[in-house]
Amino acid sequence: MALAAILPVLAAAVGESVRLPTPCPGFDVAALADHLAGTVTMVGEAAGAQVFVTQNAGIGTRISQTTNSVIDAWRARGTEGDAMFAGRVMPAHLALGVLSVELVVHGWDFAQALARPLAVAAAHADFVLSLAQRIITPDSRRTAGFDPQVPVTTDAEALDRLVAFTGRHPRQHVA
Repeated sequence: MALAAILPVLAAAVGESVRLPTPCPGFDVAALADHLAGTVTMVGEAAGAQVFVTQNAGIGTRISQTTNSVIDAWRARGTEGDAMFAGRVMPAHLALGVLSVELVVHGWDFAQALARPLAVAAAHADFVLSLAQRIITPDSRRTAGFDPQVPVTTDAEALDRLVAFTGRHPRQHVA
């Protein structure tokens, strides 16, 4: 679901658009794609994935190939027990959950930068928020670069609640 949501957004990441700023300070579209591919690869390493990407692939192709390799590795491994991710041991299902959090939240970042809609069902955004609330600890906010949670109204849309939890301002657009 998360990969299917981000790919139409990434289709717009061509030419000069890869230099557009994102809501992530210091990251343009190209740099954020590198970060996302790296994090997705780390999620895969927790399941023993070997990630191979077509040389000179566009951003969408690179994220798709990387994510699909990681998903295949997790299907083979399963989500029982614990896994090592980013230097900490966590339940394997939460290590895999990092994949959904990264794809949806950075999908939102790309959507803001590229002025594209991100189609994420409310139920999926709520599910990813529940994962994020278990994965993003006070310590990982500092070490992984998450800003403090941004307050939103109780009737905010699910995706807005998710991005606000990760420190983004849901209604603030990149200039």
